[in-house]
Amino acid sequence: TCHPERSRRVELELELELELELELELENNMSSSVIQTFPLGFPWQTQDPFLFCVYHLDHYPKGNGDYNIFSISIKEGEETQLTFDQGLDDGPEYSYGGNYIYYNSIKSGKMELWRMNKDGSHKIQLTNDPYSNWFPHPSPKNDFLVYISYLEDQGDRHPAMKQVMLRLYDITTGKIKTLFSFIGGQGSINVPSWSPDGKSFAFVSYREK
Repeated sequence: TCHPERSRRVELELELELELELELELENNMSSSVIQTFPLGFPWQTQDPFLFCVYHLDHYPKGNGDYNIFSISIKEGEETQLTFDQGLDDGPEYSYGGNYIYYNSIKSGKMELWRMNKDGSHKIQLTNDPYSNWFPHPSPKNDFLVYISYLEDQGDRHPAMKQVMLRLYDITTGKIKTLFSFIGGQGSINVPSWSPDGKSFAFVSYREK
């Protein structure tokens, strides 16, 4: 005689055993491949860290097409609009210490790197060249920005699989050094990528099959 409750209990026991075996396998694999772990957090001490968001007014049936930068207080939950531009403002990132915000904007007619104070005041254009410049990331010592430049103007888009350059912007002198060219774009260096000591950074390049 078949007892449904007993059969279901056996099935659950088998599922549990498989889950435990899978967890053990993952733990063994991770212990052999993970080099170092450390807690994630903000790069400086602050009483009320802020999150960024970039969005536009999406009124039905058509939005206004403008994307601006806002800060959101984690403590209070209040939004503060920092840019008021036509087109796309994107890629905001605090300097270490939190005094400045670096970002890219198309408000000059082409995508360039900009800097503003943390409250949105005193906006300064940093780059002005033939390239399309995206995703500035300040180093831990606030001496360099690493970013990518598309060799051809992409408008307000940052597609993948394009010819780009990895570049360093000297924050003190304003001089730019091109490190090398590669196939990349979207996903290559979208997020903060410096090592804590500022001696290296990570990026992603693409290779066609």
